[in-house]
Amino acid sequence: MQEDLKWQRYLDQARSGDPSALGELLDELKDRLARQCQQGISAADRSDIVQQSMLSACRAFNRFEGDQVGQFIEWVDAIHRRNLMDAGRKRRH
Repeated sequence: MQEDLKWQRYLDQARSGDPSALGELLDELKDRLARQCQQGISAADRSDIVQQSMLSACRAFNRFEGDQVGQFIEWVDAIHRRNLMDAGRKRRH
């Protein structure tokens, strides 16, 4: 419960323009994003993809329209899935 309140506070602060709150939110999601990477991806590539997803989310945050933490997580997950697909295409070519 406390964790949920902390995340919601960070999201509210980030939506009010606090970049450090957005950084805290994304940092909290880093391990989750790394776990979503497919097996067979090297640790270095996995780290690069996670960093790219976090950077993409940071750059696009002004277009995030939700106001709940669950919506934010889903939004970041969607960004991460696109980055994973892009990385997979690059590895095949």
